[in-house]
Amino acid sequence: MDQENHIVRYSTLEGGVIGVKVKSYSVEVSLTSTNEGGCLSKMKIEYESIGDSLLSEEDANDMQQGIFAMVKAVDAHLVENPTAYA
Repeated sequence: MDQENHIVRYSTLEGGVIGVKVKSYSVEVSLTSTNEGGCLSKMKIEYESIGDSLLSEEDANDMQQGIFAMVKAVDAHLVENPTAYA
C-alpha cells in the first residue's frame, strides 16, 4: 500500500481462474480525488497466463468486474466504519 499516492497493490495466487486459465495475477488500484468530492479509481491488472493463450475478452471482463466489486465492497465498509482506519 502506498498511502502517499493512494495506491493499493496485491497479487492473487489461488482461486477463481487461477490454475485454470492463469497462473497468478496482480492488481494495482489507484484513487484520485475529484473536484466533485468523490474519487476516480484506476485499475491495472497483470496476469501470467497458462501456456501461450491469453484470456478471452469475456474472462478478462469477468476478472475485472470481480475485482471492481471487491473494491466497492471495501469502500462501502470503510465509509460505514470510519474508525476502522486512520
